[in-house]
Amino acid sequence: MMLSTIIYAQNSRDVVYLKNGSVIKGTIVEIIPGATIKIKTSDGSIFIYPMEDVLRTEKEESTSERYRRNADERKPEPAERVPSEYDHAGYFMILRVGPRINNIINNTIDINVGFINGIQMNEVVSLGVGIETTNYFFSADQATSIRMTPVFVDARFYVPKKRVRPMFSFQFGYAMGGKTQPSTHQNNNWSDFYPATEKGGVFMAIGAGMRIHANKTFSFLWDGGISLQSFDGYSDSSMTTIRTRTVPSIRLNLGLGINIGGGGSAK
Repeated sequence: MMLSTIIYAQNSRDVVYLKNGSVIKGTIVEIIPGATIKIKTSDGSIFIYPMEDVLRTEKEESTSERYRRNADERKPEPAERVPSEYDHAGYFMILRVGPRINNIINNTIDINVGFINGIQMNEVVSLGVGIETTNYFFSADQATSIRMTPVFVDARFYVPKKRVRPMFSFQFGYAMGGKTQPSTHQNNNWSDFYPATEKGGVFMAIGAGMRIHANKTFSFLWDGGISLQSFDGYSDSSMTTIRTRTVPSIRLNLGLGINIGGGGSAK
């Protein structure tokens, strides 16, 4: 039985060494074991030799392939980022406090206090849940108010740096309303909205700031942003027409972050 093998070489060429000392370079196009070998040279010539005259065959890289390989070897290895000592994945807590400036309704200012518990997924992202509380005023004398307590999902995105890291945050949740505190003044200068007692509403906030690491366990956070809180209430003091109102606020917060465990650096 005759066995023929066709071999194609693109990035290399074949070299046939004969027993008489001759060397032929090209592409082996056919080998008949125990019989003949056929090789095609670069100028298109085809030579056939008995296998008994062949000493050995080898593969030789083409000039273009050798140049490409040498170029690859000269390329510097990409630098691997060395994890910072502050890149800790694991549980964390954030305690924060700051003013909420309502510049839409009577330019009122109140202090909001919050707590966030979550997981630092890696050096870039953290996810958690939080709760905070703050007052909203709805009269010029700041006597008519309602305390809202939103519970929310907190997502934070960090720019990987060393000790000081830019930070972006997003919160979304639902606020539980407390009892409305009505004005005790004879002339309370009501606005056109009176919040309903113990009615909740959707809460959303976005912010940006900095996270400053004091050490592996403690960090200080500063951020500011805008929040939106919806209320159910009445359009006038007669409390007959119910409607929903969304109140925007400007928020500034200072916080203390505490890392708990985590088992090493996030990579």
